[in-house]
Amino acid sequence: MVAIIYGLIFFDLINVDFGLSYTLITIGIYVVSNTIYFRKQKNIVCFESLFALTFAFACFLTYFIVKEGTGYAFFAFSSNPKSLVKGVALAMIGYHCYLSGLVPVKTNMLNPSNVPKNTIRMQSEMASLANWACLFVFVFFIATGGMNVLLMYTGDIEREDANIGILLYWILAYIVAAFASFSSVHFSKSANVLLNVLKLNKMFFINTILVVAFLLLSGYRSQAMQIIIPLLICYSVYVQKISAKMFFSILLVGFVVMIVIGMTRSGGDIESDVSTLYYFRDFNAANASLGFFVEEVNRNGVTGGSNYIPQALSFVPYLQSIVGNFVDFNSFALPSSRYYTGVFDTGSGLGTNIIGDIYYTFGFVGVVVIMFLMGRFCSYLSSQKSKYVFLMYLIFSGNSIFAARVELLYVVRMLALGCIMLFAISILSKMIMNKKSI
Repeated sequence: MVAIIYGLIFFDLINVDFGLSYTLITIGIYVVSNTIYFRKQKNIVCFESLFALTFAFACFLTYFIVKEGTGYAFFAFSSNPKSLVKGVALAMIGYHCYLSGLVPVKTNMLNPSNVPKNTIRMQSEMASLANWACLFVFVFFIATGGMNVLLMYTGDIEREDANIGILLYWILAYIVAAFASFSSVHFSKSANVLLNVLKLNKMFFINTILVVAFLLLSGYRSQAMQIIIPLLICYSVYVQKISAKMFFSILLVGFVVMIVIGMTRSGGDIESDVSTLYYFRDFNAANASLGFFVEEVNRNGVTGGSNYIPQALSFVPYLQSIVGNFVDFNSFALPSSRYYTGVFDTGSGLGTNIIGDIYYTFGFVGVVVIMFLMGRFCSYLSSQKSKYVFLMYLIFSGNSIFAARVELLYVVRMLALGCIMLFAISILSKMIMNKKSI
C-alpha cells in the first residue's frame, strides 16, 4: 500500500510539495514500516537493521540539507523541487519493495539456538590456513604499494594510486579468516567473554591487530565497518547472542569513533564550529543523487544495463582487464558514481545511491523488481545452512552501513570474490590434510 501511494506521487497523480511536512510524514511512515517488520525479529544483529538505518540517512535528509543550503555536496542538489519529491518517493517505493521481498521470513539461521553444528563449521586446520592466507595477502598488499593508502586522505597521493583494489582482497581474506576462526571453535556458554575469545586461532589475533591498526591509521571507515560487523555477527552466532541494548550501544560508540576519524583523517584538528548535518556529510551526496538521476533519466533515458557490464566482469579477478583488450568499455555508459561525480567535476568521489543507480540503469520497473529481489536474496542468505551462504551473509552485512550509497554490483562483486577465496582455501586444506594422512 505504501509503495502504491508513493508510486502515485512519483507519477504526479498525487500532487505533493517539497517541504518539511512531506519529509516528516515520509520519515514517520518509514519508521512505522520498520517497526512492524523488526518487532518479529529475534536477532537484531543483521543486515536488515543496519541497512534500514543507513538507508534513511542516504535518502531522507534531503529537505534539511537543502534548507541549510551550504556544506559538502549541496551543489549537487537539483533546483527543481518536483525532482526532489520524486527522488524521495522513488526511495520509499524501492525500500518497501525490498521489505516485501524480506517477508515471509523463514527460520533464521542467525539465531544462535538454530546454528547447525556441521554445515557452517570448519576444522581448525582450515582456520589456520585461512589466517596464513590473510597474512600473505597483507604482505602482498604492502609489497605492491599498500602503504600509499595511508597517504590518501592527507592529499599526498591520488586515490587512483592508493592501491585500493588489493585492500579489498585483504578485507575479504580477513572476513574469511574470521569466519573460519570462529566456526572452528566450540565455545563454552558458561565461560566469560575473555576466556572464549582466547580460544580463537592465535594467528587470527595477529591479523586482527594488523587490519584494525591499518584501517584506523588510514581513516578508511567503510572498510573498518566491513570487518567489524562480520565480527559482531560471528560472535553473536558462535559465542553468545548480542542483545539489542548492547548492539545499539556498540553502534553509538562506533558512530562517534567514525565521526572523529572522519574529522581528523586529513591530518587536521577536530572542527567544533559545524552544523549537525556535517556529521552526516558522507550521506549528503547520496541524498542529492536521487533527484539528480530522476532528472538524468528524464533527459537521456536509462542505460539498459551497459554500465553494469564492466563491473560484472570484475567478479572474476583480471577478467575485466582481459576482456578490455578486445572490447572498448568507453562505448558503454559510465557507472552511476563516475557519471555523477564527473558532471560536477569534483576531485572527491561523490559515490551514488543504490536507488538512483538502479533507476539510472533500468528505470522505475528496475527499482521495483531489483529491490524486491534484494529482499528475497537477503531472506535466502539468513535461512540457508551452507558455509558459502553464511560467508556471503557476513560480507553482505559488512556492507550494510554503506550499501545504500554505492552501486548495486559493488556488493555483488565482493560476494563473488569472497566465495572464490573460501573455495580455494577449502581445496588447499583438503589437499594438505590428504597429504598428511598418507
